[in-house]
Amino acid sequence: MKKSAVCRYISEGNMKKIIRIFALILAISMCMGIVACGNKPEETTGSSSASATTSESGETTGITSDPTGTTSTTDTTSSGTVEPPAPTPIYNKLLAEKHGEYLTVKYNPAYCELSVFTKEGIGDSYKATVTVKMKDGYKFKGFSFDSGIANGKEIASMKTEYTFDVEKECTLFVNCAMTYAYHLNGGAHVSGKDTVEYDADVTYYKNPNSLPERGYFKRDGYVLVEYNTKADGTGEGTSLGSRPYVGDRAKIDLYCIWAKEAPASDFEYEKSGSEIKITGYKGSEEGTLAVPAKIDGLAVTSIGKRALAGTKAETIVLPASVMELCEEAFADSEMSTLVITDAIIKFTGETTGGWGMSAANTVIDGCENLANLRINAVLYPLYVTYIESNMKYDYMLWAKDRKKIVYVAGSSGQFGFVAEDMEKALDDEYVVVNYGTNANISGAFWMEYLSKLMGEDDILLWAPEDGQYLFGNNRLNNRLWRSIECNYDIFRYVDIRNYTNVFGSFESQQTEKAKNSTVREYDRFNDAINNNGDLFNNRSAGPVKGGFTFNQFPSEECIAFMNTQFDKMAENGVKVYISFAPMSKSVLYDIAKKTQADLDEYSGNVAKNYHGTVISNIADHAIDSGYFADSEWHMTDAGAHLRTEILIRELKAQLEKEAK
Repeated sequence: MKKSAVCRYISEGNMKKIIRIFALILAISMCMGIVACGNKPEETTGSSSASATTSESGETTGITSDPTGTTSTTDTTSSGTVEPPAPTPIYNKLLAEKHGEYLTVKYNPAYCELSVFTKEGIGDSYKATVTVKMKDGYKFKGFSFDSGIANGKEIASMKTEYTFDVEKECTLFVNCAMTYAYHLNGGAHVSGKDTVEYDADVTYYKNPNSLPERGYFKRDGYVLVEYNTKADGTGEGTSLGSRPYVGDRAKIDLYCIWAKEAPASDFEYEKSGSEIKITGYKGSEEGTLAVPAKIDGLAVTSIGKRALAGTKAETIVLPASVMELCEEAFADSEMSTLVITDAIIKFTGETTGGWGMSAANTVIDGCENLANLRINAVLYPLYVTYIESNMKYDYMLWAKDRKKIVYVAGSSGQFGFVAEDMEKALDDEYVVVNYGTNANISGAFWMEYLSKLMGEDDILLWAPEDGQYLFGNNRLNNRLWRSIECNYDIFRYVDIRNYTNVFGSFESQQTEKAKNSTVREYDRFNDAINNNGDLFNNRSAGPVKGGFTFNQFPSEECIAFMNTQFDKMAENGVKVYISFAPMSKSVLYDIAKKTQADLDEYSGNVAKNYHGTVISNIADHAIDSGYFADSEWHMTDAGAHLRTEILIRELKAQLEKEAK
């Protein structure tokens, strides 16, 4: 595990004072004869060899340590050096350190070591020199102010030693990158090389996005299906534009995996201007059926009504040229895997209207074997900095092989939980991930996904709002697609047969993306969200309206599926704990008119219906309304810290109980 780096904050004006003090102490020690031979004290290097470290949320986390995790502070009043304290694990995350009155430096100690030297100036101004030394093959991508260069900020300096004037509050980012080495594996690159390397920004994310499908790699007569860690495709696969598992590596190799296009003669098609619409299939492929990107030199842009219906192929692959699917396009096919792209922005057919009854949902009618949906990214992301997306999945992926606590909730988790607080309270024994998302996203989907990433000694801490979706309703909606837009590979962890409205919800998302003219890259990040997934945006208290029904349980089938996922986790050694979402006390008692009996009945129903250990008293999560912002579920920043303290006490009590 990576440790934080030494950060030396030395004021030139204080150096002479330190030297005089050190000389005086040394003289006294020599006179008293307490300096033993062979036990020479370490030399001090300045007025402060360690500085307070501040987390992304702005809280002091302790003394900055060296790469081995020991403090660099030296005892000059006695012979020898002070025994260093036990190393404190510092997880791979962006840290913020204050230097002087105005300067904050943000960097990730997993990627670099940092030293900061300040010199007194005129008035309140001072000069700062920041020096960065990269670690383990990571690359320095320059300094920038206010935010990262991934967010469009200009590079202030590409030199590893940067001196500048500090006259007002400012934040300096250290931008870093790791390397993806793409092996063309029979394909071609404009450079003519068989392997090309791309720097991927890791200033904020730990598992940066792979290259999307934008024509970077080509192979005549083939469709690019995925990237894989092995040339034969038997390693870990990643859809184009999704996040490979990087772990703590500064460089990984990715191999292009290709599918040979079926011959044009196997298809029936129509020409319309410069475009081709597939209207039927005459072939007999039972393995992989890859639709060609061009026929007769024209782009294949549409799969017509029932064009690939009833096919025997195990896998169907669509090229990035396809932008339209017509109703029942794949109906009654025997495929188990479907590979598409998010270039598909149009669904056409006569089946329209009604809840979940769009033409989009008919494209896979009767495909009873279709479990695996693979989506390659083509379009620029629209919701890359959305509060529900990206960061939590990145941290979860990085932590998959680490001991972790995953807090799962709806928007109350995003606004009412501070994972970083819990991480500190548990002495960094766990990586804690804030998996708060929108309350209208299927909790069943999250649980199936998480069941594949959690194992022995991990803890699932589930605190749902009162709502059908969080309790397991299996209908997907555009909110889900919005949240997974930057990592479609989440679908690699779920069986889409378990869910309804899959393509109907996809259509809704794609309609929005089709309107998007803003270019956003995958490495953009939201400065208000820390690496744990916590949101800090100075939410102030406000009037809260709403109510609590306590009757939003889904069907028995949906509850049973949720419990299947909880049981899988428990079998793998995961502790499944159940808590309750924070609730505005005034809304609960004054507006909704709920009583203690109502609370007891509701919490009893949760305990009865779901497989897990309830660790909380629901009444303790009814909190003064002054800690809530714009919803009976949404807390202020201060409220989130307060409510997290309650959860920490409950969790510790449960762990102590089990230990006994």
